[in-house]
Amino acid sequence: RDEADNAIREYITRPKPDQYFVVTAPKGCGKTTAIHYALDGRVGVVVVKVQAMAAMPDIKQLLVSALGVSDGKVVDGNAEDFIEEVCTRFAHEHPGLKPVFVFNIEGDPENAESLAKQLGHLQKALSSDSNQAHTIADISAIAFAAGMTNDPRAKFVNIPSMTCDEAVELLKPFAQELQERGVLFKDVVDQIGGNPASLLAVARDPYPRDIIANMLKAAELQVEAYVRAHPAHKEALRQLLLMPFDEGVPGAAFERIVRAEAKKLKLVGEAATAHSASLSHRVIHKNMQNKSIVVHNFPQYYVGQRLAKQWAAEEAAEEAAKRLAAKRWWHI
Repeated sequence: RDEADNAIREYITRPKPDQYFVVTAPKGCGKTTAIHYALDGRVGVVVVKVQAMAAMPDIKQLLVSALGVSDGKVVDGNAEDFIEEVCTRFAHEHPGLKPVFVFNIEGDPENAESLAKQLGHLQKALSSDSNQAHTIADISAIAFAAGMTNDPRAKFVNIPSMTCDEAVELLKPFAQELQERGVLFKDVVDQIGGNPASLLAVARDPYPRDIIANMLKAAELQVEAYVRAHPAHKEALRQLLLMPFDEGVPGAAFERIVRAEAKKLKLVGEAATAHSASLSHRVIHKNMQNKSIVVHNFPQYYVGQRLAKQWAAEEAAEEAAKRLAAKRWWHI
């Protein structure tokens, strides 16, 4: 995690003008841990937990609560003035430093775009416009974070899953226990990839086979649900799944695939809005810095590969059936 650690520390110690920070990762990859590690020992760090479920939270009010106002309501009702006063007092008491506000976003809301705009606006106001504080968004939902990519002031840092070698090293201490339960630790990595939280969940479960099966089934349902929700992305997803997970494909190439597929399916209206930022983070992760699409090495990738082959076989069978039917009609 050296790259992410160094990027976070550099942002705090040598911030660039008009910049705020967004740290992304699939759930369980240690993004929150990396942020806490990079900020360890730093005074003035305030963590704001944002439960982004069905209702739209007021992030500014949650920040006021994290700063010590129990109900989130300041005396005169002006949250902006209260936050500014806190930042001013901190800078006076700690010359040369600014407070660090870490917004920990939990959940995967349906209203992701609106929440992304609210968070991005608040970070911009605090870090770019008024330069009062450093702000870091801690986000697992890539689809949500993607809503902030249009702002050039947002600096994105991604924390990837473990490599296969790293995942194997993580599971080595559990090798004997897993073998006693009928599972080889290397097979675990081959099946579910390099997400640390998932690997440890399997290693510590008394029935590892069952939990692996459940993970793969859940991943399959997510991929199928994604394709049903975004039919114009099906061919694009298949193209990505045919590539090694760590190579990815340029965003522009992906969008061309989407447009072509949408046109083929006569979904011209959808083609206009079928943009890579709307992709489900459960299947595909968007690398915010180099504008590439990267398929991650975790269960959805593996079941997605199997489904892509299945789709290709089904379509080939349908085409063969159509040709056969056409041939019979011609002879009649």
